[in-house]
Amino acid sequence: MKYFIVNKPSKLITLPDEILHRIASFCPYSTVLTMGRVCRALRWMTHDPSLARIIADTVYQESRFSLPGIWSAQNLDLEQAKSICVAIEMALASADKSEMCLAKLAKWWSLLVIYSHPLVGVMNVKSMQLCLHVARYYGLTDLVSDIAFCLVATALEQDSPDNHIKGLKVFPDHSEGLVFIANCVIGLQRPQERRVLRHQLPRASCIPFKLLLGEVPRHLTVCCIKNYDEHLQSLLSPSFLDARDWHGVYFRELDRYYPLDSINSMIRDDQGRLAFSCVNNGVAWVLNSKYFTMTPFGLVVSCGPAEPGAIWLWRKEWCCSEGSTTRPLYSKNSAVDYISCSIKMTVSPRFSAVADGSNGRLTFRKDDFLLEDAEAMQRVSETFAPS
Repeated sequence: MKYFIVNKPSKLITLPDEILHRIASFCPYSTVLTMGRVCRALRWMTHDPSLARIIADTVYQESRFSLPGIWSAQNLDLEQAKSICVAIEMALASADKSEMCLAKLAKWWSLLVIYSHPLVGVMNVKSMQLCLHVARYYGLTDLVSDIAFCLVATALEQDSPDNHIKGLKVFPDHSEGLVFIANCVIGLQRPQERRVLRHQLPRASCIPFKLLLGEVPRHLTVCCIKNYDEHLQSLLSPSFLDARDWHGVYFRELDRYYPLDSINSMIRDDQGRLAFSCVNNGVAWVLNSKYFTMTPFGLVVSCGPAEPGAIWLWRKEWCCSEGSTTRPLYSKNSAVDYISCSIKMTVSPRFSAVADGSNGRLTFRKDDFLLEDAEAMQRVSETFAPS
């Protein structure tokens, strides 16, 4: 008996494009990408910006972390919508995982922060603090800026009173400036600090990250916050530094915060120094510092060796006022639900650290036992003491 194979077209690709578009709009974007790779007749789907935007807006709303109605992808182009779809899927896939690579997770999270997606508000702040601590200890500079960026955005969207950030530097660069802001945001969440905070903190949903960063990341592989430092520093023009547009808080040693009553002037001179005058706790204060850095969350100014501490300044327009059309990313009226996973950092080819997102514990893995690794493990574990 002979068998003949008749190449009949699939019933799926014989459907009108409008019907195929409708069917694909109910699928995760990873499914659309797969369909485009296995069938030339369906490849047009991967180049359709309207399809990517519909999927980003609707398909992932069934997730228990999603907050429908407060975010839209309608202003994104094709590549941006694609990246957001992939980032959302990867972030959701990391929930309750036994292990997730921190470098990849930070890049996905950074994109979601930049595009103000609701998932920003549900990352586990405690685990991110632990990862930040290890990354700083081992000098993983690219990771430090990405973790701190995600940590600040998430902490601005939820109550995070447990602060484990230690060892702040006197003269912060861009990465350490983000670490300093993370320390301020989490520290100001404590009940005793909330009573003295005279100004609203900024909200991640109100900060124009796409404007501040200049060139919005279009692919996951290029999203590293440290790469945008040069453009951020170029923003410090006289009009941008108009003192009337800023709020601020002074952080002093011993974990004390002093919200500034008012900011009178901010001028950057020809020598690159920042002349700054304000009223702090009823006292006029003038500062002339060459140690300052612009970050996506505002300006960090070091007071220098003579005066301990530093100042974090943010623009008033970044605060969510009652008349703001931008809603908070995280709904504090609903039950808290965090994405929790074990996060792995590779600190050397044979040495890695794993932060458990559920209990905040830190463990180390190593192929070869070295004395300096053992000492480092003990020191990091003792310094970061989960509550």
